[in-house]
Amino acid sequence: MGAETETSLMNAYKITPWAANARTGTTAAAIELHMDNRNVVAKWNCTLYLPQGFTFNSAEICNDAGRYPDGYNAEFTATPNAADNTVSFSCSGEDGVDLNGKEGIVAMVYVDIPSTVTPGDYTLEVKNTSIEESDGSIHNLNPGTSCTWTIEQGIVYGTITFDLNGAPGEYAPITAPVGDPVGAPDDPEWEGHNFLGWDKPFPETMPEGGLLLTAQWELKKYQVYVEAGAEGLTISNMNPEYGTSVTITVNELPDQIFESLLINQDDVTASMTGNTYTISNVAADIYVWAFYKSTKQGITITQEYTPFSCSDDLDFTGSDLKAYIASGFNKATNQVVLVRAKEVPAYTGVLLIGTPGTYNIPYNETNCYYSSIFVPCIQGGWITPSEQTTGNYNYAFDVVEGEPGFYPITGNGIELPAQSAYLTLPANFAQAGVKVNIVIEEDVIDGINGVDASTTDGLIYNLAGQRIQKMQKGINIVNGKKILK
Repeated sequence: MGAETETSLMNAYKITPWAANARTGTTAAAIELHMDNRNVVAKWNCTLYLPQGFTFNSAEICNDAGRYPDGYNAEFTATPNAADNTVSFSCSGEDGVDLNGKEGIVAMVYVDIPSTVTPGDYTLEVKNTSIEESDGSIHNLNPGTSCTWTIEQGIVYGTITFDLNGAPGEYAPITAPVGDPVGAPDDPEWEGHNFLGWDKPFPETMPEGGLLLTAQWELKKYQVYVEAGAEGLTISNMNPEYGTSVTITVNELPDQIFESLLINQDDVTASMTGNTYTISNVAADIYVWAFYKSTKQGITITQEYTPFSCSDDLDFTGSDLKAYIASGFNKATNQVVLVRAKEVPAYTGVLLIGTPGTYNIPYNETNCYYSSIFVPCIQGGWITPSEQTTGNYNYAFDVVEGEPGFYPITGNGIELPAQSAYLTLPANFAQAGVKVNIVIEEDVIDGINGVDASTTDGLIYNLAGQRIQKMQKGINIVNGKKILK
């Protein structure tokens, strides 16, 4: 009789697990807890035993078909125990409010099934069931109940993780089912570095077991561009790497004086140490300008006589190229008197006499001042026959039919080149339309008396110092005197 009573109670009061087939790799697979109770129930407790490898996720009461009436206000707890992979449940309500006495689901339990679980049949067990009726009767049911849970092969996921290998920031892992297409992320960036790619090819589909990819880098290299003054600079490294230094050394150049150094258009001359400047922590291309000032004026003449002017002081001392100012004019002989000037102040018009070629005349601050009737033409320009403000006549140097001299400017005027010069004379002294001859200072004796144009039996030389048999057109040196023919 006692056995029949125990069997009757087990059938009348029990909590049974149930779960539909599930797959590996599932998150929050559902397990139902079904309660059978003959009478109304105030409280219930039980323990669910999960298979090894399965992980408790969460649980909640289930008010299927109104098992929990209004006002019951269930106090429901689920306490996992990792030591034996169990979850203990407890549920009680307000005093005097009970669960209805009928079969139904009282709770839902959710578990995670890792992809590492082997597919197959597993047993779910419920033990330590205790159901208390509203009259205080308690039914402790042992042994418990169980069901078979079939786990099928599910989706296998893989994860691609990234190691940026020193670069700032991080990349989120990519998780996807094995075999599914995966897209590569944007290339990482790191200041001063070039991204060379990952240490392994990025897969087109998610590989089994996932993948770790490590970024590969190289330091960026930059270029030093010398925009001006390359011949005077020594660059320590024309292709510096990111973060390194470049030293620029300014060298001495013949006939040149260093003036300024520009880096990326910024003047750094004042920051130089001696003749060097160092750029630290290079992070971009470098553009360099070095400016020098010549200590000499290069003058090229293509004929024996050349009108000339310059914006700098020049020193013709010791040069074979000789400079003459126009110191005066003899109206009677229609001659302009040329006086040699070894030091020529800036903006002074002169007539250069020498053998055609190129001469390097040093710049030199002069102590001289000349009053010359040559007009400098530094920038070049249009010269009219006369000056509007003074009425002076203007003359340009020329050699016509072998005759050197200053010829009147006619018509609308002429265009003179830069660094040239022309002669200007008061209109009341000059003869309109008449060529003005030249006389060298050394040929003048006791004032301006004209040029001895006669021949002589003495030795004759040209201006280059070469002896000639007879006088030529132009200036000849006869017995040490300059004679114009």
